[in-house]
Formats: sequence, C-alpha cells, structure tokens
Amino acid sequence: MQNQIKNIGIVGGGKMGTSLFNFLSDLDFRIIWFQIDNVEKAKSKFERKFARKFKNKIISEQEYKNKIESVIITEDINQLSEVDIIIECIIENQEIKKEQFSRLDKIVKPNTIFASNSSSILPSELSDFNNNNRTVVGLHFFYPVEFKNIVEFIFNEKTSETSKTNIREFLNRIGKFCLEQSEENAFFINKIMLEIQLESYLLYQNKGLSFSVIDEIIKRNLFDIGVFEMMDNIGAKLLYESIIKYTKGSDSKEKYLPLITQLSNFVSAKENESDVADCFYKMQNNNEEITFSKLQEEMVVSAIRDAYKKFAAIIIEKKACKVEDLEFAMSECLGLEEKLYL
Repeated sequence: MQNQIKNIGIVGGGKMGTSLFNFLSDLDFRIIWFQIDNVEKAKSKFERKFARKFKNKIISEQEYKNKIESVIITEDINQLSEVDIIIECIIENQEIKKEQFSRLDKIVKPNTIFASNSSSILPSELSDFNNNNRTVVGLHFFYPVEFKNIVEFIFNEKTSETSKTNIREFLNRIGKFCLEQSEENAFFINKIMLEIQLESYLLYQNKGLSFSVIDEIIKRNLFDIGVFEMMDNIGAKLLYESIIKYTKGSDSKEKYLPLITQLSNFVSAKENESDVADCFYKMQNNNEEITFSKLQEEMVVSAIRDAYKKFAAIIIEKKACKVEDLEFAMSECLGLEEKLYL
C-alpha cells in the first residue's frame, strides 16, 4: 500500500517541536510548521541550513529549491488545512491540547490524523472535542528526535486499521522504531524510567547518598547520563504532572509519594515559572568531592538494576512488548551504544 502521509503539520515551536522539525525537514515531505513565537528566526535558521548544504555541494540547486518550496513556517493556522497528519508538540496540558485540536478540527481535512507528542496524556483524553470520529493517536517521540530512534505509537479501539497502517509506514519511512501500545499499556518506557527515578530518590533519602554520588555511580556502571541530571533536564513541573497521570487510580500510588512530594515542593517554590529545571543539583553543595565505597557502588547498581528488571518483567508478562524490543528501546532512550539487557 502506498504511503498516505506526505504532507505533515507540526504544531508548536518549543524544544520538541523544533527538534521534530529539524529531523523531518531533512526528509522528503511537505512540511507546514505552525508556531507563534519565533517564526522569522526559525525561517532564517532553516534557510541558512539548506543554503550551506547547497554551497558545500551536499545538495544540488534543484534539491535546494525543492526543499525551500516544500517547507512553510507560519503563524497562520489555516495553512495546515491540507496536511495528512498533525503532530502537536505544545505544552503538556490536556485542556490546552484539546483546545488546539478543536480549533484544528474546523480547519483540516476530515481524514487528517491528529497525533499528540504527549508523554503522559492518552489519545482518548484529547478526542472528545469532535463529532466526526477523527483519528487521534499518540506519537511520542523522544528528545532529541534526531538521535532517538524510537517512537511510542499509542492507539485505542477507535483507531482504524487504515490509520494504523499509514502511521506504521510513516514511521518506517522516517527510520523510527515503532513501539505499538494500547492505551492500557501506554508510555511504558517513561513508566520504567519512573521506577528508576524513584529508586534513585529513595537511595538519596534512605541511604544518605548525594545526588551527584548516585549519578556518578550510575554513569560509571549503567547509563551515559545520571538519573538526577536527567530529571533536572526534563524539569520538575513536567515530571510531577506526568507522574500524577501515570499513577492515577493505581493501587501502588503511595510508594511514589516521596518523589511526588519532592517534585511538588520544587514546583510550588517556583510557581510562576513555566518549567522548573535544575532543581535537584541546586539542593546540594556541588563543590563537594565525589567519593563512595565499593559497597555503596554495588548497592546503587543493584538497586537500579532490580527496579528496571522488576517493572520490565511486568511489561513483558502483559505481552505489551517483546523482550528484545524493550531492551532496544531502553538503550535508545538512554543513549547507550549497547542494549540494556534484562
């Protein structure tokens, strides 16, 4: 079956929207990037990028002209009217996303697919705005999109087989490994990371280890980035809101309360900021020498591995993912050169 997704609309000019645009604009699609804050700056950056490619003979003059003509960066939402898929990358707020989709629903074609890049909000929570059974799915790309080769494709019983096929073909065409997930098992990569984040925080809280010590042990033995460094990069507000979503209705919500409470305190202390970053490392003296014993190192490594394996086993038991696919996805998520074996 011929790929049906040729014209792509990207909504949102933040970090994720920009990363997705930078990745897709190198490929053979017609792209409409709708944003409101940095249109002229984004246009200039895009045009300079491909002018350099032409100047350095990486692309031909015709390829340069075709690329410039095939990409529109605009603050006019009506220019999205003919796209085959909308990928929204706006703020992680359910009501704002619904409002954006509701507005777009009146503009685009009836068969345009709506895809949310949300890391915690289900498609069904965004799809009650329309009356025409429009397809709404989750396409959770990981940042930076250029270097993370996995996408969580989240669907529900309303998602047609035609839409599933078109999305699979689209992800295959752009070279992304597709992790298909029902809403019941959605966002399981981030949920595994939550178990690792919680275990890391409990090591700090109960074992008296600093964030930098835990991160250093993790970087020496497990991942290329420390867990607290990762959480600071994501931001406390987004982490807090995601964990609340992940644990909603869960019988085990109480176990996450230490981390939820700490993140809540971070957010409350900076309630006027849209994102709250670099919080954990601001809590400690970063000039302290990082030292730890062999016993402490073994304790941290064992605790993190056990947290990962325990939750991963639940995912496998539910048949939400194959072992080899989960190993690959976690390695991609964490930027590892080798698989993170179970």
